[in-house]
Amino acid sequence: MDSQYQKFRFSVKTLLLLVLALSVIFAVGRLFLPIPAYLYAIQLENNWSQANPKTMAEFESHISLYSKREVDVSASQWAPTYELEDGERMIQYTILGAANMEVVYDQNDSVITIITSYE
Repeated sequence: MDSQYQKFRFSVKTLLLLVLALSVIFAVGRLFLPIPAYLYAIQLENNWSQANPKTMAEFESHISLYSKREVDVSASQWAPTYELEDGERMIQYTILGAANMEVVYDQNDSVITIITSYE
């Protein structure tokens, strides 16, 4: 009976150490993940800024590894005072889950302005 208790105690201790190790790895990863994302976003910015995209399709052809969503200007972290004209909308792009940029498009998907947060 005593040896079964020792095995159980060992497995609980091992499990707790594993959880602690994974927590540390996750915390360190979250801390340093934005650095490569921002560096990659700056590289992408060099590409699209030289191309001077005029439409959403042109802009998106110069970026990769992103997600996008339409955001309300008041919820924007980078341009909360920007005033949209009629027919304009703001799209937030997130590069590698960390570096954000926002693009204002008109109703024809023409680029009005590009706002980056990682400069």
